[in-house]
Amino acid sequence: MSRSPCPPPSASPPNYSSYVLTYDAADNVVGIRRADAATGVSYEYDGLGRRVRTVDSVANTVIEYAYSGNTLIAERRGNEWIPMVYGLDLLQRGDINQYWNWRDDLVATNGASQPAQPAPLFDAFGDLVSGSPDVYARNGGWGYRYEAGTGGLVKVGVRWYDPAIGRFLQKDPWLGDVYQPLTLNAYGYCGNDPIQMTDPSGMLVIVLPAWVLWAAGGAALGAVVGLGVEAYSDYRDDGRFNRPVSDYAESAFVGIVTGAIMGGLGGIGRPAIKITIEVLK
Repeated sequence: MSRSPCPPPSASPPNYSSYVLTYDAADNVVGIRRADAATGVSYEYDGLGRRVRTVDSVANTVIEYAYSGNTLIAERRGNEWIPMVYGLDLLQRGDINQYWNWRDDLVATNGASQPAQPAPLFDAFGDLVSGSPDVYARNGGWGYRYEAGTGGLVKVGVRWYDPAIGRFLQKDPWLGDVYQPLTLNAYGYCGNDPIQMTDPSGMLVIVLPAWVLWAAGGAALGAVVGLGVEAYSDYRDDGRFNRPVSDYAESAFVGIVTGAIMGGLGGIGRPAIKITIEVLK
């Protein structure tokens, strides 16, 4: 059956065309096409809600997926199977190696069939600001992976999500809490506060511990300070920036690690200090 989702999805692709979505009885998106096109991309699911087949009628491609539990372990394009190799995260997809940061974001790739890609930049709701995310690149801060042929939409747990407008396309199974008014919006994402909350399952908002936020802020500040000190030291020598990029990268890395540790400790220690002060009063 077809229906207009509430709210309607925005068009994330560059041309900002309107898209039509088709749903099945289980509220899974089974088709996406441009409003002015006769064909698009269709999806098939198994009984567990896992997508097992994608048919892209525009690019004339068919992709089939194999799972172990809920983990994608291989995909088939034509007669070629592309294996997925995992460590703590997806380390290799076919012949392409993938590298991740501490927050679980894909930051670099290399391989014989694909040159290195710049790290994309996202806003707080996960919308792409600059760069180009790789297929299956995990956005660690928001807990979902990018996939081809979705019109900019992403599958977050049991629901589809549009990062451009910060809204889910299916209703929340939970009715919400009258004492938390923002939860009564069945399509809202993380109570409109994705900086302090996340919802990787699409069913349960998780409030991030304060120490995680402090660690992230400390890491960012540490990187800036590390680069600044390195640049000042380099320029002070002869009025030029002569040191190799590797020196700057090392300084930034040391700053990130140091800042994350100190920020995390500050986030843990701040409540303890506050409690101690209250007791002493």
